Amino acid sequence: MNSGGAELWKALISAGYPSPVVVDEPAQLTLSWDVGVGVREMCVSSSGVVTVWVARTPDAVFALGPSRQSAADWVSLLHPLIAEPIARSSGSLTRVREPATVVARSAAVVWLEHDADSATTYAVYSDTARIWVSTRGGPETAAALSGTDRGRQLGITSDTLTAIPSAYSGTAMINPRLAAAAALKARGRWSPAVAFRSGRAALHRGGGLDDQSRAIRSPLPGSLPRTCAPTIRLKADECSTYDDAIAVSEALLCAARITNHVAAQEN
Repeated sequence: MNSGGAELWKALISAGYPSPVVVDEPAQLTLSWDVGVGVREMCVSSSGVVTVWVARTPDAVFALGPSRQSAADWVSLLHPLIAEPIARSSGSLTRVREPATVVARSAAVVWLEHDADSATTYAVYSDTARIWVSTRGGPETAAALSGTDRGRQLGITSDTLTAIPSAYSGTAMINPRLAAAAALKARGRWSPAVAFRSGRAALHRGGGLDDQSRAIRSPLPGSLPRTCAPTIRLKADECSTYDDAIAVSEALLCAARITNHVAAQEN
């Protein structure tokens, strides 16, 4: 049993989940509660990447390791998604109890990535973890989670994160206090953007442009994208000069900071 799989198994048992069927293979460990053939409800790769398919495809993808949140933390975060389906598929008559402590995620950016074809929205974090949050689009999801216990648990709270219009599909929830106005140049034009003070504050995706002016698109669900210095292109008109693009970025950030401040005062 690989170390990540052992950690996840212990966390599930400690949290009161029924004991899963364990299939230990060289490349990955599989945990399942359903008796169906070929069921893969939780897989832990030899590198510690966990993919969870209990209610959806997938419920979550994350990695375990010394510098990441523990398996126990992730079991707490996953509880609202997996507790009932696991109890049902395992035939257990005992309801898995609520976690003793509520674990919360935090980030300078949470990307609400919506797939219209499957009507699913995932929260994607700076450590490349993703977790299913809603069937609604990004703005609707942000509004529905704001002020709720689940929103606080996922780190999507109106007093820390504010939606900002991104240039591509998805909704960027940013902490405007950690962002700075930026600009990206492509084809001789400047696009307003925001950047973050920490190189690991967000994923460089959904609107960043490389030297060839190619859009860096979102990864497929289940993949773990590379984390690097973030720049998010904003949904705003292109400008002829750098200064004009910076001015637009600053105006949008100012509005986001006001919204953020008002929400903090209300909370």
